[in-house]
Amino acid sequence: MRIERMDASMAPKVKALVIEVFGAEGWWNSCLYVAESQPLPVLGRLWKRLLRLSERPDVWVALDDSTQEIIGTIGLYRRKKDHEEALWVWYFCVAPQARGAGAGARLLDYVISQAKARDVLYLRLLTSNVPSEESAQRLYESRGLRIFKTRSALTYKVLLRELDLRGD
Repeated sequence: MRIERMDASMAPKVKALVIEVFGAEGWWNSCLYVAESQPLPVLGRLWKRLLRLSERPDVWVALDDSTQEIIGTIGLYRRKKDHEEALWVWYFCVAPQARGAGAGARLLDYVISQAKARDVLYLRLLTSNVPSEESAQRLYESRGLRIFKTRSALTYKVLLRELDLRGD
């Protein structure tokens, strides 16, 4: 597996993966991938405004060594309200058929190293306590991403996790 920065040609496949993993929520937010890859940059700016982003997310993909297929994605973005202190993880997911082989751990480690190099205090991510995310929660805990806030949703809890990047 190798990790590469997403380019415009990858956007439709990344969007499809995000929708496969996140369903309707993934459809809405993954529109930014396609908007950013179109010749009309105004669409990307509109999406960033709707999502309250201070800048375009940086997105990386995991590519299978033998098939060159996209098997995972992860990104970093800044929110307007805390852009000076934190970077947030953008749509981290691994294709169902590729899970259990370490792709998720490698992607998360990669983005942690990227965040550390960008001089912010925290790496944050939004997740939930739904049963299908149980293994992801274990991965987040193993990398030091601690829950710092929860919110109740209709049938689950939204978990906000944070890694303090000031330590070693």
